[in-house]
Amino acid sequence: MNILGKKENPEEVKQAIESDLTNLRLALDAIAEKLKVVGKSAEHYKPKEWRLYNSTQVVNAIDSVLFSKAYIGKLVGDLGIPTPYQNDGKRKELKDIEPAAHKHPHPIQQTFIELNYIEKIDTLREEIEVQCANIMKVKQNAGQVFSYMGNIYSTAAFERLTDAKIWLGFELGRLRDN
Repeated sequence: MNILGKKENPEEVKQAIESDLTNLRLALDAIAEKLKVVGKSAEHYKPKEWRLYNSTQVVNAIDSVLFSKAYIGKLVGDLGIPTPYQNDGKRKELKDIEPAAHKHPHPIQQTFIELNYIEKIDTLREEIEVQCANIMKVKQNAGQVFSYMGNIYSTAAFERLTDAKIWLGFELGRLRDN
């Protein structure tokens, strides 16, 4: 995390926080993409059908990760940084809807794809825990930079990501109990 270094210049602080938030959003997007393929082998993966072959618990975890990513995006806006969604209130057609921002650019690694189902769930719970800690670092070290609403957004991002980890724990419980 960039913000842990001592920065005095407010613009440097803002840039460091923006960089950290962008990295968080990319990491959360990568987790969401991995979750989408958990229930189906990657060679049969169809991006628009992921809800069909994942359990309710995994789908809820995906939604929670995406909500957390969205709240981190709200934090970017709280810093006064323009968001890529400039058409708010002006969308009339599909072409007016901007693409999602901060999409993870790398394919899912083969080592992850080769894990069994339980290993994938457990690995993703650990990855989520790392990102929860990163959100808390941002919150603790940059909390004074955010507005009142920004502090609410950072709390919501942490809570939603924690929800995702809990949903994956419910999935492990479902597997154990069935």
